[in-house]
Amino acid sequence: MLFLKAASLLERLGIAHTPLAENQINDHKQAWVNHFIPPEKHSKAIECYCLPTDDGCSDYLWHAFSFELLDGLCGNEAHIALQCVQIGEAVLLSNWEDAGFYIPDASALTASTLEGITDFVLTSADFKWTYAKTHELELGPYFFKVQ
Repeated sequence: MLFLKAASLLERLGIAHTPLAENQINDHKQAWVNHFIPPEKHSKAIECYCLPTDDGCSDYLWHAFSFELLDGLCGNEAHIALQCVQIGEAVLLSNWEDAGFYIPDASALTASTLEGITDFVLTSADFKWTYAKTHELELGPYFFKVQ
């Protein structure tokens, strides 16, 4: 779902993008945890289904926020923070499926343009910031920037 909706959005906005292979997606998710979540909370990230597990449960990187493994901005503050950060090279990942895109220049993306897709994580390629939108209406969106 995200793959088609996101691809359509990126194409409509004229944003170049490259689909990621499954191993690239898994590597990026692991790197996301390693860069943003404090090391002492990595095992909890697996328990909270931030990363894929063998029991078939989905992985949701945004659980790092809802389970308070990562202290970031939420709601309108997250929207505003995304508008204030310089969005350049980025990676867009689905939390529903093994789908993701490398985006060499994501500067045309905004919190408003991203409203059309659900349950994703957008992260700068250098892991300086991340923006997560959930499928739960009462949770998120979330934003975190490395200080």
